[in-house]
Amino acid sequence: MNHWLSRASVLLMIILGFSIGLAIIHNSYFNHIETIDDRKEVVTRTGESIPTMITFHHRAWGTVTIRDELHLQRIAASFSQISERGTLRKKVKVIKGDFHGTITYLNGSVKAFSLGDRVVVDHYLYRDDNVMAIAASLKAALLSLCYTPKKIASFVKHAQSVTEHKEHIRLLPSNKVDELSTEIHNATLIEDYDQITRLMLKYKKPQAIYHISFHGKKGRKRTDVLSLSLYPEFVIAQYLGDDNGNVVYLRRSLDRLNVKGAQL
Repeated sequence: MNHWLSRASVLLMIILGFSIGLAIIHNSYFNHIETIDDRKEVVTRTGESIPTMITFHHRAWGTVTIRDELHLQRIAASFSQISERGTLRKKVKVIKGDFHGTITYLNGSVKAFSLGDRVVVDHYLYRDDNVMAIAASLKAALLSLCYTPKKIASFVKHAQSVTEHKEHIRLLPSNKVDELSTEIHNATLIEDYDQITRLMLKYKKPQAIYHISFHGKKGRKRTDVLSLSLYPEFVIAQYLGDDNGNVVYLRRSLDRLNVKGAQL
């Protein structure tokens, strides 16, 4: 009898210990899970994570609005990384850098940003090295969205000076600048690398090179200059303010713009 009671006591202790262990595990695990019972809170958090529009302005390229879902998600995610990873930060007013603009989210909230020598997101100035690396990638991504025939044509049209480098360096008259802008506007992007290679092998040298300066010769900076290399069948556009040295290939014949401008 005593032997049976002893075995029952041991079994009872095991069951009791197992129950206590389960209770501890349950509490330690579920106490770390945040349960949102408020439906309004769920909607708010979801709305803050879904961007619907990004608008940014660049002093030379003008204003660009992004509504494409793929670009929206990628760019908004990069700004979120800055907010999450940045530790060296302080509250400031928005500083207008090379790029400045806003991100609009599904719930109507808006975050302002500025990218340049300094990085500001949602009124916080960040100085971390890893944040600056993300910002550099962001600037490259935003700049790539400016490389369209329409935006390049607008750059040409609103430039303060356009010079033609051919036999001589000549200033392009305003009426010919308008013609050049129209030709670029009607061009199409060449994105087939095989086609680009064939064209480059076919034409060794450009017929002319145009330097388009957004702020004229006075106080010229590389961030103000766009270069166009003219070939019989295509044009190579390169923005000197692009730190990655990217170029854009446009399919259009501009050889009728054999213009004699005013001698500099």
